[in-house]
Amino acid sequence: SQPAAQVTGLTTAQLQDAATLRNAGWDLSNTWIVYDGKSGPLLRSFMTALTISAGSVSKTYDGLAYTANSSGQTISDPLVLGSLVAGGTAQGAINAGDYSIQLSGLYSTSQQGYAIDYVDGTLTVDKRVVTVTGASVADKVYDGTALANLSSGMASGIVASDLGRLTFNGTFASPNAGTGIQVNLGTGGAAAGNYSVSTATPVTATISAKALTLSGLTVASKTYDGNTTATVWGGVLNGLVSGETLGFSGAIGQFENANAGIGKTVLLSGATLSDGTGLASNYSLTAPLGLTGTITPKALTVTGLSATNKVYDGTTVANVTGGTLNG
Repeated sequence: SQPAAQVTGLTTAQLQDAATLRNAGWDLSNTWIVYDGKSGPLLRSFMTALTISAGSVSKTYDGLAYTANSSGQTISDPLVLGSLVAGGTAQGAINAGDYSIQLSGLYSTSQQGYAIDYVDGTLTVDKRVVTVTGASVADKVYDGTALANLSSGMASGIVASDLGRLTFNGTFASPNAGTGIQVNLGTGGAAAGNYSVSTATPVTATISAKALTLSGLTVASKTYDGNTTATVWGGVLNGLVSGETLGFSGAIGQFENANAGIGKTVLLSGATLSDGTGLASNYSLTAPLGLTGTITPKALTVTGLSATNKVYDGTTVANVTGGTLNG
């Protein structure tokens, strides 16, 4: 005779627990179905398949937790009645973003009931639009950034619980120098991710060119030549935004006058900024003051002179005539 098979009994709670049954080898995917805490194992082949889809739900951020309802949900058998309760990550969702809606709550306890299959949906919490009026942005000097200094303005549409948790900021559409540049308003603070900003009228401001100075220029000494042209070389640009580089060219020096002298004032003009990245338009160049140079006298020679003979008179004075200046 064959030995009797060993049988292990399960309690009612265990028979209604899907994890316990799976561990015991029950096929709950194809043959059996169990509703946790509500029913024991039921044969799927005797039950009616029922699909319940959560669908897509959207709302605008209002500071309140999402509470599921039957809006947007569909049931494959329209004759089935009953309310649905949403669970999972969507339940209690507050902040703007996308969440998964997982439905639960319906079950069968008889072998002639339904094998229910839930299809997850999506909850979209859209950002709340805040309208800002009367905002102004201060003009600034080019600094290489698009940051704008936003001042004044009134905001409407903020959820009461977010007062003190939402700030506003401005960003220039372009960091480059110019007039009437569009300023885009944004949000900051703990509640920033739940809002977008709309303005009743466009906000604009000016970014002016940053003034650069030249130092370290050298003026070459020259011999008097009858003109004021000065040769200038070297020099360093001061005031560039960190990380940016520029060159300059075309600097023309002019002595204050053409006469010989030491420490003569030299005026600079014509210097232009140049680069290959289009940054030069963000700067202006101020000619340096206190630039000086030297014009030395020009040496001349005399040729063709003649001295007249004289009778001794006790002096060394000679009478010179004629001659030509050269140079």
